[in-house]
Amino acid sequence: AHLYRSWIVDNYYDLPDRILFVHGHESSWHIRSTVRMITECLDWNTAHDFVPINIGGDWGWRYQNILVSTSMTPLLFEWWGKVFGPWLGGSIRPPSRLGFFCCATFLVKIERILARPLDAWKTWRDWTLLPSQDLSRTGRMMEYLWHLLLGEPPVMIDWVPSSKVFMNC
Repeated sequence: AHLYRSWIVDNYYDLPDRILFVHGHESSWHIRSTVRMITECLDWNTAHDFVPINIGGDWGWRYQNILVSTSMTPLLFEWWGKVFGPWLGGSIRPPSRLGFFCCATFLVKIERILARPLDAWKTWRDWTLLPSQDLSRTGRMMEYLWHLLLGEPPVMIDWVPSSKVFMNC
């Protein structure tokens, strides 16, 4: 998660129209295809602004109601008002429910990134660098928040693409 945010900060004024964020490993339990297969099968011209890659079939991994079912809840409440809330509507408390597709693998259009000021991305990046933060915990929490940072509603469990986002391979 830190590398994603650092890349956004470093390239904020020179971003491509669409960005595919994937983990650096070739494959894992939450992605049933290789990164190469995903990049070849993905419809890069999809009309969607934000596309979770872990959708449908083997990609159907979803998290629901994170705020009541995870050890990350205290961290989220601790940092929301200081780090996230000011850039996400000004609330001092996180949404009452979060539902999203897991694992921080998604395609996003540039407009979604630019909808947040560079200072927001810097705040989110720098938060993980505080000496008191454990990167494994902040990285996991970011998996729960990417969809919010990129303009999706708090709960997007029932998201279904209206156009095909993966072409036949």
